[in-house]
Formats: sequence, structure tokens, C-alpha cells
Amino acid sequence: MPKRKLKGTVAANKMEKTIIVTVDKFKEHPKYKKRYKSTRRYKVNVKDSRTFNLGEKVIIEETKPQSKEKGWRVIEKIMSQPKTEVAAKAADKAADKEEEREADKGEDVKETKQVENK
Repeated sequence: MPKRKLKGTVAANKMEKTIIVTVDKFKEHPKYKKRYKSTRRYKVNVKDSRTFNLGEKVIIEETKPQSKEKGWRVIEKIMSQPKTEVAAKAADKAADKEEEREADKGEDVKETKQVENK
């Protein structure tokens, strides 16, 4: 019997040799035919959890039980897509607006101090 393989997202990497991967599945209600999302969390065995960052996509494979709750291992890390130019420009604009707001706050404080001194 072939081993099951699932694609999921790294949800936690705080343990030394274990990461938690969430796998989302869409199911359909048998009677009403409405689709809904079901999420399952798997504890996955790795050599070093610091090599995986939160939000990364991975493919996991079923193995013999490593412990009471751990029976999966990482086969492959799917590279996350780099930022598109549009997303990069939007991030730059947001940073510029934030800098302008901070500069405006500093000017307001100076003006109030001058008014109080007079």
C-alpha cells in the first residue's frame, strides 16, 4: 500500500525536531451539498525545525510512528513565491505613508510647544 502524501503549511516550529503542519481539505456535505473547509494539524518529524519558517508550504509523507502523535516526515519544501512587482510597490508606498505620518506627528509636537511658550 502506498504511503499517503499531503500538502500543507507550516503552522509552528517551536519544538526542536518537530514542526506542526496544517492541511486544509474541502469537503461536501452529503445531503445539502454545501462545501466547507476542514483543517487538520499534523506533527511532523524533522532534523532541525529552525530550517522551516512559518507559512512555508511543504509536502509530508506518512511514516512509521516516531512517537505517540508523530507519524509523518517532510519530503519536500515548496519554495514560496517571491514578491511580485505590484506587491513590492504597494509595500514601498505603505512605508512612505508611515514615514510621512511620523514626520507630521513630530511637527505637531513642535508647534504645540511653541504656542505654549508664547
